[in-house]
Amino acid sequence: KRKDSFYPPYTKLIRLVASSEHFNEPEEVLRNLKNNLVSAIESNEIKAVSILGPTTAPLAKLKTLYRWHMLIKAQTLADQQTVIKIINEIRRKTKVRLAFDRDPYDML
Repeated sequence: KRKDSFYPPYTKLIRLVASSEHFNEPEEVLRNLKNNLVSAIESNEIKAVSILGPTTAPLAKLKTLYRWHMLIKAQTLADQQTVIKIINEIRRKTKVRLAFDRDPYDML
């Protein structure tokens, strides 16, 4: 069942959490990132990737920060590395805090 649903150990996961003091900014950054990833998938830069989200994080607000998250499933290490490269390009261009976790143990 895990293999059919593309969950570890049969796939590589990346969980992204965007946070900001402004409510709309994390969602906008993750939607922009998702659009960039979809473009990379369509141009065959990455092949076996699925994207879940973005949506509000389970802990939607911590102190003064609003949080959104997104889960990316990559079937190969090469695809995971390409996704991380795209994430890092977005991180350099935004003031929103964008953290990612490879193969996360929890989703909080």
